[in-house]
Amino acid sequence: MNNCDNPNYVGGLCNAHYLRKRRHGDANIKKKKYNEPLNFEINENGCFEVTSHRTGTHGYPQVRHKGVASPAHRKVFEEMFEEIPKGLMVRHKCDNRLCINPEHLELGTLKDNMRDKVERGRQSKGQDVGSSKLKEFQVMQIKSALSQGISVRKLAAEYKVGVSTIYDIYYGRTWRHLEQEALERAISE
Repeated sequence: MNNCDNPNYVGGLCNAHYLRKRRHGDANIKKKKYNEPLNFEINENGCFEVTSHRTGTHGYPQVRHKGVASPAHRKVFEEMFEEIPKGLMVRHKCDNRLCINPEHLELGTLKDNMRDKVERGRQSKGQDVGSSKLKEFQVMQIKSALSQGISVRKLAAEYKVGVSTIYDIYYGRTWRHLEQEALERAISE
């Protein structure tokens, strides 16, 4: 079936060719090289969006850098400016994970990156958080029920959440953004 000197195991294919066929549909496909040049397109914001490499699990285009798979923006930063010191990371000023424009990249700490996420509204909140059991309308119902004097335990049982979840809603430790949005709507009307 192919010109392979390895012993055949499955369907006339050696193990390596069998796995390639299973993964890619072709036993003779060549693996994409990580060290191929980065091709990109420039968008309206001046971002250089990578088109030549696939993204990894976190959405950043992956390249081979110093012998390991690495996000492309890290490689570009090190080639253009300096080696990334321990404890620092390369951050995007533009919030575009596909961007490798050196002018859009800067060094910072994890704390800086998290602060950017919150300030720029990229932080998941409310029902967008993957572990959330409640929807926004349910939280509004809970707040209304609490203001009418319905017990915390009864609400926790009704909505199938812990008592601490109801207390967190009551004291504004969670779902605080709903109060802010309601206030903003009231001001704009």
